[in-house]
Amino acid sequence: GFNRLDFRGALTDYQHQEIEENFVSTQFENKQKEIRLIGQHKEIAGWEGAVGWQWDISDKAAFGEEAFTPNTSRRTQGLFWVVEQEFGAHHVDLGVRHERTSLSSDEQKLDTFDATSASAGYLYHFSDHTSVSFNLSHAERAPAANEVFANGNHFATRTYELGLAYELHEEEGGEYHIEASDTAVSTETSNNIDVGFHYENDSFHANANVFYNRVDDFIYDDFTGLNSEQIHGDEGHDEHEGEHEHEEALQVVQFSQVDAELYGYELELDWQLNDQWSVHGFSDYTRAKQRAGDNLPRIPAQRVGTELRYQAVSWDGSLGYTRYLEQDKTALNETTTDAYGLLNARVNLYPDWLANYGATLYLKGENLTNQLGFVHSSFLKEDAPVTGRRFQAGVSISF
Repeated sequence: GFNRLDFRGALTDYQHQEIEENFVSTQFENKQKEIRLIGQHKEIAGWEGAVGWQWDISDKAAFGEEAFTPNTSRRTQGLFWVVEQEFGAHHVDLGVRHERTSLSSDEQKLDTFDATSASAGYLYHFSDHTSVSFNLSHAERAPAANEVFANGNHFATRTYELGLAYELHEEEGGEYHIEASDTAVSTETSNNIDVGFHYENDSFHANANVFYNRVDDFIYDDFTGLNSEQIHGDEGHDEHEGEHEHEEALQVVQFSQVDAELYGYELELDWQLNDQWSVHGFSDYTRAKQRAGDNLPRIPAQRVGTELRYQAVSWDGSLGYTRYLEQDKTALNETTTDAYGLLNARVNLYPDWLANYGATLYLKGENLTNQLGFVHSSFLKEDAPVTGRRFQAGVSISF
């Protein structure tokens, strides 16, 4: 009953050490095993497709003063089936997946999460050049281990990170105490629609998509307005208290679940002016907010960009500008991010003497006007702005 069987197995044994003054201050480990089996089945009433099974085990551990999560284990098994069929100018594809995930840590064990997702896609070709697409999907996602069990200083983002398994209780004097949460962690569930338009001829190509996602129990991490000096008695991490001194307290971020909606668009245009010159343009935008009305944090700003490209026999080049608009749809305890623009250029050389080696010489310049810009989606936007003017030269080899 099958035309083809594919098997994939993967084993990961990862270790990462943070060295301070010739000593290991923190060590991170990740041991992961994955098996994926896919069978391409014979046609069923004209439908071509495949069924599959996926098995994934992940054990993560952290030791030391910067270990902001306890040791965690994740176990996942999933079954899926995808099919597609052409009906003249119409193309239909369907898919369904069910998975079961269990999460646990050294400190507590959560219930098993069952998640079922399904999708249906439809594409209609008006002509050889034009098509429209409609995609509907229902997606369920079990939370990740760090979204549940995080509880400690996360110095990479300069935050104190607190997962869904914990909650803050205010005490006298403006201090807070961390306790295990009584609220059950839910599977994130979304219903999505995506509508697209595609046009292409010999010299012009356009793609436009709009989307709307309605999400129940959306998982996100939000600034609480507190700092780590206001917190004490954090469960499971008292043994690290006072081991690491820092000049300033860390902002506290708490993973939460809310009902949310996200919508926006993606636009891409390509115009071939002649054999050498072409123009590329793009824009994208995402609006994300709680259904109760408040904005979601760290949502990327709207972008608009264009690039002029030149193609010769032995070299090509491009000059592009991307404008990041102001992001003023901010959440509580979040600041507005001003607009900025980046001007970039690149030249690739393909000399004959390197052709046999699949080699390319390149020179590129980024942020040529040395603009100061801040990335709204970053926890460190004020401390780590976009890179200033810089140039790179090098060689890339494909083999």
